Amino acid sequence: MIIVDAAPSGHLLRLLELPELIRDWLKQFFSLLLKYRQIMRLPQLSKRLVQLSQDLKKLRVLLQNNEQTGLYAVAIPTQLAIEKTVEMTDALQGLGISVKALFINQMTPSSDCELCEAIASREALQVKRAHTIFPNLPQAHIFRQTDPSGLNELMALGSAMFS
Repeated sequence: MIIVDAAPSGHLLRLLELPELIRDWLKQFFSLLLKYRQIMRLPQLSKRLVQLSQDLKKLRVLLQNNEQTGLYAVAIPTQLAIEKTVEMTDALQGLGISVKALFINQMTPSSDCELCEAIASREALQVKRAHTIFPNLPQAHIFRQTDPSGLNELMALGSAMFS
């Protein structure tokens, strides 16, 4: 299992679009190699580029295979983050990649603190909005404020979310 914790959604989309971009560059490079094959002879480079092209195609097929690959979106409970998540899921759909679930992270837990309750109330509106926008997408709310570090903390977080 490989887990990629991509930075913001724009970075993830660029990463997922990279195989297409590299494929387009390789096509251009291959056409140049063919055009100037009498002048430039780079058999090792050509062979490596062909292999790269094949590997990129395999990556794209893997990313589009919902049985082998899962993409789980993570957002914080703010209006901007939910909007960016909508943009990201639309772009992923265009790439043939589906999102399996949405984790809403860094939720403010209920407490006696008036400020904390006001923040939690505002976040609850965004959670409700996320449920309206993504009615068929499983969602989990995470109330932990620290980043899990290490396998044990990740396993504890996973147990808490999926119990």
